[in-house]
Amino acid sequence: MARGSGGKGDRLTKSQKEVTKRESYKKMSRKMTRIRKAQFKVAKMVDEMSEGEQFVGFSNSPHAIYGPREFHKNMLNAALFGASSTACAELSKIRALTGEGASRSSGCEWQRQKINAADDERTMRVLEASGREAIEKLMADNRIPKGTCVALDLHFEERWDGARRIKQGVSKEQDRINREARDRLAESRGLVRSRPSRGTSYFEAYIVAQIVEKGAQAVVACMRVDDLSNIARFIPLLAEKIRAAGVSSATCLMDRVFFNEACIHELNRTGFHWIIPCRNTEAVKKVLADIDGMGKKWAVRRMDITGEDGRKSGYWMRCEPRKRGEEDPGGDGPGSGRAGGKGKKGGRKREAHQRLIGFAMSHKSEKPRRYKKRWGIETRFKMVSLRRNKTSSTQPPARMLAFVYSLFATNVWVMINSVFWRRASDYIPRISLAAVLSMSVAALEIREPKPPP
Repeated sequence: MARGSGGKGDRLTKSQKEVTKRESYKKMSRKMTRIRKAQFKVAKMVDEMSEGEQFVGFSNSPHAIYGPREFHKNMLNAALFGASSTACAELSKIRALTGEGASRSSGCEWQRQKINAADDERTMRVLEASGREAIEKLMADNRIPKGTCVALDLHFEERWDGARRIKQGVSKEQDRINREARDRLAESRGLVRSRPSRGTSYFEAYIVAQIVEKGAQAVVACMRVDDLSNIARFIPLLAEKIRAAGVSSATCLMDRVFFNEACIHELNRTGFHWIIPCRNTEAVKKVLADIDGMGKKWAVRRMDITGEDGRKSGYWMRCEPRKRGEEDPGGDGPGSGRAGGKGKKGGRKREAHQRLIGFAMSHKSEKPRRYKKRWGIETRFKMVSLRRNKTSSTQPPARMLAFVYSLFATNVWVMINSVFWRRASDYIPRISLAAVLSMSVAALEIREPKPPP
């Protein structure tokens, strides 16, 4: 007698039905469902990478040996292992020759040529497109609130490929000549000079805009900085990119390196709210001393800051007590840090600016406690440092591609990680960035059958 058609439950035994009623089984079933959804999103992302706009140009000829699939596979492998993408290309080629990998793999020289052919405009467009897609998905899921916090940060990557400065046995005139030659070399490579860190004073500088809400840390834009003396010119450009990404109202959280008249003037013109920790200038110290003398720990004052050309820009300053163990770092850029305690130091009572901190704000009603969200971008940079492609190229566009590709990968990670959210108020990461990269590489290795001749 033929067995009648029924659902899956009709084919289970009595003991199997009892197992399916257990909470552990239901929990595992929900977990596997989320994993399958993540795999579907990875496959969709791989298709978009291989068919949509690319970081570099590819041949449209059907007879091309290598294409975008090989490029992205090597770049993702390099981000996964923190290695060089050209080394990953060479390794995959060796595996293909030994029969352990795919029958066709990209060569190391081809990968190097593609990276060196990168263009800043194309790289920024691809990153901004991934940011818009992530923000649209997060907004559809109500993950990004109105008036979200966007962090603007200046990120430095150390470079040691400049000429080493030798002072001993060198005359002052020769030292000046050597310094000018070294500065010209650094300028040709798009490097900037800042406070020494880890044995070098030359850095790649990038200014990054990123949403720092919990569970929605999508990178909106990234721009390369080649002159630290005028970073205010990037603020209106980043404001346009933030609005183009779909964020109409936001609070910009910025480091104190942006506390100058030019940056505050540009920020007031953007229409966004903003919060910046004040530098301890003479005017700020005087106000903090007056507030401390009145016995207050919280106060709001209207302030003006004067630029080099005599122009004045206004802002509101809110005074807050410093946290325990927090002290004025005494500067910005690489090598700056915080140390110290509370109360007395070396037998002397701390000054008012050592116990109080001022926050420059666009509006009187801003809450400086929102500023702590800015540390989300610092966490992102630590992740990028671990998952960044290495390259020996000294060309600025190629170096920017290696940096931006890691930001692009983390944008994809944010989107895929969203399928593991239970509810908006309870964000729990369920999948790591390394797992997303591994799944992406595996999806790229699956090739479509070749069409008939």
